[in-house]
Amino acid sequence: MRIGQYRIVRGELSAGRELMLRAQTLKETVYGSEHPEVAGVLGNLGIVQQQLGESKAARETLQRVLNILEAAHGPDHPEVARALGNLGAVQQQLGELEAARATQRRALTIEEVVYGRDHPEVAATLTNLGNAERET
Repeated sequence: MRIGQYRIVRGELSAGRELMLRAQTLKETVYGSEHPEVAGVLGNLGIVQQQLGESKAARETLQRVLNILEAAHGPDHPEVARALGNLGAVQQQLGELEAARATQRRALTIEEVVYGRDHPEVAATLTNLGNAERET
């Protein structure tokens, strides 16, 4: 997975995606398909899919991440909020603005409870929500 992340950071998105797919297969073999370790790889895969313009695939991947993390940690965990933020960004990219706003609002609610209103994570989510609101 780390090599895939390295390739992505270097701008080698297609190579990074292929390495993430390989890591996904390995993690699923070791942990099972619904384990948080798999969600970590899928989160990176979804982001690179988004960067490659594969928005529909990214939405499906990030929705799977959200489902895994909610099942593993419950609906109010900070990792769930992070997954929601990533999913909301893809929804916005797809023009699903109402869904994007609702997803970002849910992430914001979790983060405000977990971190408090003055945390940088909250500020980032407020920015994402503002961007979705602006496109209305």
